[in-house]
Amino acid sequence: MQLIRREHCHDPNLPLVSVITPCYDYCETYLPETVESIAHQTYGNIEHLILHGNCGTDEPVITPVARNLLIAEAQGEYILPLDADDKFVAPAVTRMMNHRNQADVISSLQAEFGDRNYAYGNPSYSLLNETGFYAANRIHCASLYRKDLWRELGGYDPNLRLAYEDWDFWLRAAKAGKTFYVIPQPLFLYRRHAGSMTTKVAANDSLAEFRSKWPLEQRLRSS
Repeated sequence: MQLIRREHCHDPNLPLVSVITPCYDYCETYLPETVESIAHQTYGNIEHLILHGNCGTDEPVITPVARNLLIAEAQGEYILPLDADDKFVAPAVTRMMNHRNQADVISSLQAEFGDRNYAYGNPSYSLLNETGFYAANRIHCASLYRKDLWRELGGYDPNLRLAYEDWDFWLRAAKAGKTFYVIPQPLFLYRRHAGSMTTKVAANDSLAEFRSKWPLEQRLRSS
């Protein structure tokens, strides 16, 4: 396991944003593009923390544990996850930081590239609450929040070993009364490929694992 820290501090008077990137074998090919997308950000105070979870270990570090390790090491006031096969457009961090006082979590629209090209439409803002997140994941993982929120929620749940640790994190934030804002522009670029997390999720029992913690039927009965 190897931790790499890259600093892009052109204006230290700005709040520091810590971009966190777990990296595994399947995304090594794409990591240089991810790193480049952060180096080209227009925002002037960023550190990029990368954790190589498969370096010299017999068992890969699962994503929620990797994210928690990276955030624990992060020096920034703000946290911004980005997986090692994805990218941001150049003004992404600037635009998210411009909206940081509008909500506890700042997200954006998502565009896909690679094996499939697709852009998502505007979300339903009436669903960016506990009820909405209970039914479905409403925002992608590459969304901005304060490190204090991670502390308050107790981090990402390491018991969700297969996937959906970000959905669980947003749901717990919504249950705690936190607010969400989605910038109506595709600032996040999600790469579709055979080894992507979305492809892996479709082939395992990740939804069953998530629903064992958050049973939908129980929520429907109580609402």
